[in-house]
Amino acid sequence: MKRISSLISIFNLLVIGLILRLTAYYFYGDFELTNEWERIIHNKQISNVFGFFVASSEYVAHPKLADLGEKVLPTVYMPPLYYYFIYSLTFLSLNFLTTSNLVIIFQIFFSIISIFLFYRILNE
Repeated sequence: MKRISSLISIFNLLVIGLILRLTAYYFYGDFELTNEWERIIHNKQISNVFGFFVASSEYVAHPKLADLGEKVLPTVYMPPLYYYFIYSLTFLSLNFLTTSNLVIIFQIFFSIISIFLFYRILNE
């Protein structure tokens, strides 16, 4: 009985945490990162280089969307597997949810799942 009670309480805490995170995302979400993700995904699709900066001359590079034939400089701005995570979510984006919204929502759910798994590990 005590185990069921503790599972119900952790479930309630996780639901409250999910609601608080979604509320915080709605009011305080950082949408400036959208441009960075968009640039990296676009530049990878155009030049097949995981990069954020495009070289405009030999010594100058600007963070922008690359055109065909422009040199994209490789970057370690984000982890490489993170690009594949974002790129896979571009296929799921709907008319009312952009890719950046999906990424943040998936990260919220992953964080809730990881909290629950951490709780289970500590309980064992």
